[in-house]
Amino acid sequence: GFLHIAKVAGTEINGELAMHYERVCGNKGYSYDAHKTNLRYQRSGAVSARFNAHDMYSKQNKNRNRGNLAFGSMNEIGFEDCDFVAMETAYIEW
Repeated sequence: GFLHIAKVAGTEINGELAMHYERVCGNKGYSYDAHKTNLRYQRSGAVSARFNAHDMYSKQNKNRNRGNLAFGSMNEIGFEDCDFVAMETAYIEW
């Protein structure tokens, strides 16, 4: 994983790694579904990561989707198959 200071491209790093490498896990994207997540985003016309993607996460919270996961969802998916973890959360979660 990596630690970063807010507003220094952590989301971008998570997204780029998820799109180009396997076994990347993060609250802004997982490599196993990054391609489809990006397609849903492009089709939505959204201008931020918080949009209703009409996926299973958006059905629970309209501001969440596979490209903007809550820590609880990440914890449920698990980290066993992750070689790289990117997570924007309070330090206590680490």
